[in-house]
Amino acid sequence: MSKKCSLIISFIIILFSCSTNYNRPFINSEETIKLKFGMSQNEVIRILGNPLFVESGGGSKISYVYEVRTILVKSNLTSGSPNKFHKEQKHDSPIHQIKLLFENGELKYWDIYNQEENE
Repeated sequence: MSKKCSLIISFIIILFSCSTNYNRPFINSEETIKLKFGMSQNEVIRILGNPLFVESGGGSKISYVYEVRTILVKSNLTSGSPNKFHKEQKHDSPIHQIKLLFENGELKYWDIYNQEENE
């Protein structure tokens, strides 16, 4: 193998070993139940974090879109019942996206976001 080829392979290995895995921002049911009509945009961001994206805005209206996921909990099936409070938990794949509409800085409504309907 040539020196040049060895150098390229070494560079690629170093590049991939230093890379960081990233994840799309998401929320779960524990966070969505905290939503209340009339909340300010800042209150919502404090609870849910920044949205996945801002779907629209203009005038006095703005729409935030969040990705919603569920939590998978490791269960001991030999006991006969699932264990909702097991320490081993992980987030599952996205189940849908939720759209929050703010008018004059206050949360007016939220609903499932359907990209095809909004195009």
